Amino acid sequence: MGILQPQAPARDLRRLTKLCYHSYLRGVAEFWHYAAHYDASVVEPAEEEMEVLKKGGHILLSSHVGNWELGGLYLKHRGVPFVVISQPEEDPYVERQRQEARARFGIPTLLIAEGEGILFKVRERLEGGDNIILLADRAFAKDFIPVRLFDFQAAFLRTPFQMSRWLQKPVLPMFFMKEPSGRYRGYHGEPILPDVPDRMAQAYAGELEKVLRRFPWQWYNFFDYAAHCRKILA
Repeated sequence: MGILQPQAPARDLRRLTKLCYHSYLRGVAEFWHYAAHYDASVVEPAEEEMEVLKKGGHILLSSHVGNWELGGLYLKHRGVPFVVISQPEEDPYVERQRQEARARFGIPTLLIAEGEGILFKVRERLEGGDNIILLADRAFAKDFIPVRLFDFQAAFLRTPFQMSRWLQKPVLPMFFMKEPSGRYRGYHGEPILPDVPDRMAQAYAGELEKVLRRFPWQWYNFFDYAAHCRKILA
């Protein structure tokens, strides 16, 4: 939390941290509830731009903000075709539970761990009318790109920007956030056209900042994120 508001008093940071944990727990509960009993009324009316996603061919890039799993259910119920591209979880149990949940609700997933062949599978999906969805804010020692996020150097995943450049498909920042009203809304950032990955990643960081400034309690990295980034960038 200190990354988002470095000048805030310790008392305010503790309050924001509690809000973050409570928000995450509510989000998990809401995902499972609406997975079983989906209710369109919990989502604010879709932005007009959402309609273009039904045509497929987009790289939708999000982060560990808002309720990205519920966002997948929302897209599914809106008739938006997509496949999730993910890194496997370090904990095999967590990975198994996540895969089983997505499979149960008809959300297909491809693992980056499947090797370089993933690029060809992604191209096949995009050309076949799907969108692909990735999360960018957690990188790995063999897959990272440095960006400036707020006032510190962060490490984002390089893969989505490389995919964009190789496949000549734009990156569309997308976030599914819970509003103060208690309802959710999908947010589009400015499309990022294929370019040098470093410039693309920095443009995405700018879009993520806009969302985090408005919803700082909905960024769910429950570890020392700055230290994690320093270790990767060292």
